[in-house]
Amino acid sequence: MSLHGMMAITLGVPDIAAVTPFYREFGLGGDGNAFCSTAGGQQLTLVQRPWRQLVDVTLGADSPDDFERIKAAAAKQDIEVAENHGAITVVEPTLRLPIHVAVMPRVAPVPVQPAPINVPGNTGRPNERPATLFEGGPAQPRRLGHVAVGTPDIEATSQFLQTVLGFRLSDRVDGVVEFVRCSTDHHNFALAAAPVPFLHHSSWQLDSMDAIGHGATHLLKGDPDRHAWGLGRHFLGSNLFWYFRDPAGNFAEYFSDIDQIVDDAEWMARTWEPDKALYIWGHPTPDALAPTDIGEIIEAMAAAP
Repeated sequence: MSLHGMMAITLGVPDIAAVTPFYREFGLGGDGNAFCSTAGGQQLTLVQRPWRQLVDVTLGADSPDDFERIKAAAAKQDIEVAENHGAITVVEPTLRLPIHVAVMPRVAPVPVQPAPINVPGNTGRPNERPATLFEGGPAQPRRLGHVAVGTPDIEATSQFLQTVLGFRLSDRVDGVVEFVRCSTDHHNFALAAAPVPFLHHSSWQLDSMDAIGHGATHLLKGDPDRHAWGLGRHFLGSNLFWYFRDPAGNFAEYFSDIDQIVDDAEWMARTWEPDKALYIWGHPTPDALAPTDIGEIIEAMAAAP
C-alpha cells in the first residue's frame, strides 16, 4: 500500500476560542489553534468557519511516485489534481472535501510494554498493585487514527477513495457504513449515510483501556456534559472507544486496540448485518451520539455563496 495514514485534519468551527480548551484538556499539545499528538506531530488545526465542518485532510505517502499513480487514476475520471510545494490535492466530489497527499515520514510511536495482569490460572502481577492505580491526569494521544464522516452517497465516496487514492475496503454494512483504510489500521475513513456532508468524529489512539479510562475521567471532571458514549468495544475494527462532544458539536474519540491489517491478502472484507455496525459491548448507543445540528448545517450550506 503506497499511502501510509491520515496525518492531519483541519476543522472549521464558528468559535475557535470556545473549542480550543476542549482539545487541550483532551490531551493534545501545541500552541494557539494548532494541536499535536505525541507521535504524529501537528495533526489538528482549527479555523473559523460559519458552521462546523471538516475543511481538509492530509494523507501521508512514502514517495512522489504515488503522486503519479493518483494523477493517472484521477485523469481517468476527469478529476483535477492540483500540485503545490511537494504535495498534491484532489477534491472528493460528494463531500467536496480537499484531500492533500504529501510525502511524509511514517508515524512510529514508541512501543508500549504491556502491563502485567492477573487472570485465572496466570498471576502476572504477584504481590503488587497495578501501576495504573497511580496514574491519571490528561490523556496523551499517540496519533490521529481516523475520521468518520456523513456522506449523501456512501458508494460514490468509497469508490473515489479506493479507485483514485488507493484505499482498501475493510468492512461494510450495506447502506449504513463503510470502513476504508490507507494504513494498517482497520479504517482511516468511516463513511456513514447522511443527508449532507459533515464530520461525525475524529479518533485518537491511546495505549490501553486504562489510558482511555484515565483520560475520560480527567476530561469529564472539567465538564461532565462532554460525555457522549463509552466505554465500549466496536465490532467492526474491534477497537475500544469512548466518545466526547466538543463545544462546536463535533465528536472526538479515544481508541485503543484497533484491528491491524498488515497483509491485505490475509484480510477478507465482509458485508455485515446492521447489528454489527456500532458495538459488541457497552451501553446502548445513546441519542447523544447523534448530531443535533444537521438541519442548521443544511441551512448554512444552502445560504453559502
